[in-house]
Amino acid sequence: MSKFLSREKMAGKQVIDAEGMIVGNVKDIAVDIESKEIAFKIATRVGTEIDVVSDDVSQVGDVILLKKALELPGVSEAPAVAAPTLAPGVCPSCGYANDPASKFCIKCGTLMK
Repeated sequence: MSKFLSREKMAGKQVIDAEGMIVGNVKDIAVDIESKEIAFKIATRVGTEIDVVSDDVSQVGDVILLKKALELPGVSEAPAVAAPTLAPGVCPSCGYANDPASKFCIKCGTLMK
């Protein structure tokens, strides 16, 4: 089994920041020729495009979880919508991708709802 994820498998994945807010979806992957750093090109929910470097990514699974909260250009405050639903098995406390049938997070012990 390969430890690498193909561009095709990454494209379209939802990106969620450390505060559980939906940032957008992966549009493409880019590589800095000089530093060899990898970045995800994200089509944000507000219609802009941003780059997120791989060092800012906490985990990659059904979704991509970021290590920190992001402020999107053109958004002054969080939209007045219901909190996003995480993928089945993703811990609402720490973001760990558990088995969808888990009752508790195996990383932090939080009750999975």
